[in-house]
Amino acid sequence: MRKKWIDFAMKKSDETGRKVLTYLNMFVPNSGGFSFTITQLYDELFHVCVTTEQYLKIKRELEEEFDLELPVVREQGLLSGGARQEERVRNNTEFSRLREEDLVEMNKPIIKRKHEEAQDHFALVENAFSIQDQKDFLAFDSKAYEHDYSKVLEIGYVIVRFSRHGTEGNLPKAKVINRKHLIIEENLHLKNKDNVPDNGDEFKFGVSETLSQEDAVERFREGVRGSDYLLQHSVKHDDAYLRNIGVDLSVRGNEMFYTQVVQTYKGSLIESEKYFMCSLSFLMGKYLGYQERNLQNAAGSKAIYTMMAFLRQMGYSAEEVKTIIAS
Repeated sequence: MRKKWIDFAMKKSDETGRKVLTYLNMFVPNSGGFSFTITQLYDELFHVCVTTEQYLKIKRELEEEFDLELPVVREQGLLSGGARQEERVRNNTEFSRLREEDLVEMNKPIIKRKHEEAQDHFALVENAFSIQDQKDFLAFDSKAYEHDYSKVLEIGYVIVRFSRHGTEGNLPKAKVINRKHLIIEENLHLKNKDNVPDNGDEFKFGVSETLSQEDAVERFREGVRGSDYLLQHSVKHDDAYLRNIGVDLSVRGNEMFYTQVVQTYKGSLIESEKYFMCSLSFLMGKYLGYQERNLQNAAGSKAIYTMMAFLRQMGYSAEEVKTIIAS
């Protein structure tokens, strides 16, 4: 919220931006005894947060004082069953101690566990990737209607076949054998716009197909049945979205890998005391210099971006990845 509001104010004028920055910097000393909520968010770490009511009050005060109409900042996802506690601070010294000392100690065991889990996950990935014969990896993504997650708008997937046959280097040959972007016909009238953009018509790697939900589900199931491993960026959402339309990936039993968790492992080798859940856009920028800030494209494009990030994580060069995706 802080960065988004300061950036917004700066665009109006440098003076307005500086005033908003000063207001936020002086918020704690000017609000002696303010109660923050220490909350576990979706990444399982503890963060200093404000309640919805406090957020709305701060937003209203800023807007009235500086004649602004600030953008709405989405609420952070709370960890189901996560711990909550109130902490009252009187000045910046106490607030700094809360963020830089207390929270660090609270998060240390969580970070240690997350790194260990990521290490175990990467060991499974490496084992699957030590291919002696032919293996197919299917990366997928789906988009649900933002106001009713039981309504799936799109399914996208790409299958890459890896083979050691005839290879000379350490990496197996890789080739795209199938890619699909399926748009659900029954839900064409539903459009996202409030929380996520509607980019269903922006599949960048081929031609989209509009199918009935039944046919789209069966097409995706065929891809899953013919693959050895499944690949997503993160563990959130997509499995649940697909279960809403009758696709239970756990029944098939394919091992599932996550580029986000792989990156957690790689990051832990560099900074052992830090943990963050990287976005797919972060991975694309890191590994392929991809500059698009918002990767909420068609589900088909996002599935392919996930595969591209995975290929880079496994050691393929950026040029090799582009060649593979174009195959």
